[in-house]
Amino acid sequence: MSAKPDAERLKPATGLLVIALDRDTAGHLAVALRRHRGQLEKLGYAEPQGLAELEALAQSVAKSHQESPGVSVLTVPDDDSGDRDFLTRSDISRRTGVSLSTVDRWIRTGALPSVKRGGTRRVSRADLNQFLAA
Repeated sequence: MSAKPDAERLKPATGLLVIALDRDTAGHLAVALRRHRGQLEKLGYAEPQGLAELEALAQSVAKSHQESPGVSVLTVPDDDSGDRDFLTRSDISRRTGVSLSTVDRWIRTGALPSVKRGGTRRVSRADLNQFLAA
């Protein structure tokens, strides 16, 4: 089983990111993000929303002929899963950064208890927190 993230990393990020980059730094950032995205895909982890857009912005700054006045990126908005007692497989995948197949394996092996509600597998927030703390 893959390493489990701690509970602090599960909170969704929101906000505006403003970074002033020179072309060299932007180029290094674009390469690092491309490698990181490839590693996430290779390991079967879910890619955080906005990562590809950040890479594209870094590439555009690196290719520009002038220094960047700043790059603004709106990150992932809050979802409504914080208000619910039962989470979907997709909610868990997004919150933990693992693939749906990993979440399915946790459920299939019984490591993560679930119930079927309305034709969809759901996991109680309490069970997820207990699983991640173990």
